[in-house]
Amino acid sequence: MNKKEIKKILAFTEEVKLLPDELLTEEDIALFLSESEKETNRKIIYEKENNLFEKVKDLKIRLLAYFRVVTGEESTYIDILLKITFQPKGCVYNTIHFQNNKAWIQDKIALLNLLKMAKSEFEEKIRFRKQNPENSLHHFLKSKETKAILLGALLAFLTAIITKDIWWNKLFSKKPDSKKNEMIQSDTIVSSNKQKASPKTSFPFH
Repeated sequence: MNKKEIKKILAFTEEVKLLPDELLTEEDIALFLSESEKETNRKIIYEKENNLFEKVKDLKIRLLAYFRVVTGEESTYIDILLKITFQPKGCVYNTIHFQNNKAWIQDKIALLNLLKMAKSEFEEKIRFRKQNPENSLHHFLKSKETKAILLGALLAFLTAIITKDIWWNKLFSKKPDSKKNEMIQSDTIVSSNKQKASPKTSFPFH
């Protein structure tokens, strides 16, 4: 956990704040009920609702992915987030029913509170690690990710040593001088031939 996570939560919070405080305003409802150009007006309201719900859906998908990565699959944040729908629970109401606005307002507040709670928890974890560096180090060394990194580094180090040793031996090991061997063999052959060619001399006894 670090300050980057705090910034991420703040960015999500700003997105939620930019959502309208209510699903449909009084003007929207009046336009929906208007008899003048009824179909056109209602189409405008339907499109507005659809766009808002698509925006909320996209935001929730990104938040869900974020919490899964940062806090894990069993996170309380995920459980709470999945219950936030911006729609009435257990019942479907007509477009301009007040329960739709009520659900939107309540769930916007709920989502802001969820992000506020996450920010507070992340800040507390950062503060705790600063005050207890030995615990942070202990947790770091025990983590699976750290063990995997250390094991990989050890294997790379051993491989480098073995490779260097083989290369070093090849470079400095004594190689037989092929030319020198050829000369020795040639001299041996010549000497042998001379011995065969020279006649044997006998010395008389006196």
